Amino acid sequence: MSTFGKLTDGASSSSNAAAMQGSKFTMPEDGLVSKLTVRNWVEGAAKNAKGVVYDDDGGSGDPGTRKGISVEVNVSSNSEGAVDYSFSPALSLTSGNWWLFVFHDGAVSPNQFMTSRDNNAGQRLGKNVTYASGPPDPAGGSFSSLAGPLDIYATYQPTFFASGVLTPTGAGTFARVIKSALAGALTSAGAIATQINRVVSIAGAFSPAKN
Repeated sequence: MSTFGKLTDGASSSSNAAAMQGSKFTMPEDGLVSKLTVRNWVEGAAKNAKGVVYDDDGGSGDPGTRKGISVEVNVSSNSEGAVDYSFSPALSLTSGNWWLFVFHDGAVSPNQFMTSRDNNAGQRLGKNVTYASGPPDPAGGSFSSLAGPLDIYATYQPTFFASGVLTPTGAGTFARVIKSALAGALTSAGAIATQINRVVSIAGAFSPAKN
């Protein structure tokens, strides 16, 4: 599996009332996103939350078309930790920029939904939306530019692997893999260099050549 987004633990945190907040990241290749992982916790009572992915087609690179909503997660821990928001089925995304959001049912102090983040200006967008109404599609306007980015990342399986052309433990020769790739298994021209590097890096995991 591969990831894109922010995997490090930020030095700051955010508390919001019923709201959605997210940051934009670049996915380097086509793939199937199985989950978002966010560093969340609650102060007070448990809260429900979902992960949401938006395209950056909303104008000036802002959130636009909603791509998918995760299953609901009940966040109950009062200590910061990684929370997984799974998609079923997985989301098929192309290489490019995507907005990764956490959408949560919060409340004012002392019952708050917390998210870890960095503190760089303009690296996060937030919007007040009631949880019962669900994440809007399209995202619409009225976003606030906030400090971030959020501690949020996506886990995905590259389409090249998902197609069955290549698996880390698959049988066959290195030459056969390259031949399959050149035959059109890649879904976008921009992914060729990435996949060739991937093939080279895992070549040692293949079974001995069958001539």
